[in-house]
Amino acid sequence: MTTSSPFEIKISNYLSIYFDDNIVLYECVLTSPQSLIKHYLRYSDFLRVHQSAQKQWTASSSGLNFPAFPPKKRFTLNKKIPEFLQQRVSSLNQWLSEMQRYMSEESKKRAPLRRQVVDELFGKTIALELIKNGDFESVSYFELRGDELLSIEDDVNGTMMHYGVASHSLEAMEWLLKQITQNADSKPDPTNTVDYLMKQRKDDFDLDRIVPS
Repeated sequence: MTTSSPFEIKISNYLSIYFDDNIVLYECVLTSPQSLIKHYLRYSDFLRVHQSAQKQWTASSSGLNFPAFPPKKRFTLNKKIPEFLQQRVSSLNQWLSEMQRYMSEESKKRAPLRRQVVDELFGKTIALELIKNGDFESVSYFELRGDELLSIEDDVNGTMMHYGVASHSLEAMEWLLKQITQNADSKPDPTNTVDYLMKQRKDDFDLDRIVPS
C-alpha cells in the first residue's frame, strides 16, 4: 500500500563558498501547505543519508528498486562551475524524488525509514518544527508514538509538551494528548511522566476537560 506524502523535499538553490577548499552548500527545502523548512547540506551529507538508509532498507516486497545515488564528479574553478552545479542539483533532486516515492511504498513498514531520512536531512527536531507550524498531517506521516513525539527536544532542551504549554497552543496540546491516548496501552515506565499518563486507560482521558475547546 502506498501512502501519499503530505510534503515535498527538493533542492531549491546552492551556495558556493571559496576558502582553502571549495565548499558548496545545497538548500534543501521541505514544503507543505503549512510548512516551509530549509536546511543547508553538502553533497557528502546527502551521500551519508543515502548510505545509512541503504544499509537497512534495500528489500522491497513491492519490487521497487532502492534509488541510485548520483555519482560524484570533481570540478575545478572555471567558467563551467554554474553549469556543473545545476546538473548536480538536478541529479540530487531526482534522487530525492525517487527516495520519497520509495519511502511512501508499504506505508506502515516504511514509516521508520521516513523518520530516519527526514531526521538526517533536517535534524532530529524536524517533528517539533512541524508541530509548531500546526502541520500535524506531516508529523502523522512519520507514525510516531505519543511518547516518541514528546521526547523530542529542541536546541534548548524544550519538549513538544513544553512548547504547547509555553505558547498556549491549545491545538498543539490537544493533538499531542490524542497521540498519548492512542498509545495508552504501551508498557509504562514509572519514572516517566508521559508513561504515567499513557498507562491510564484510554477512556479515563477527557480531552475536553484537559484542553478546553
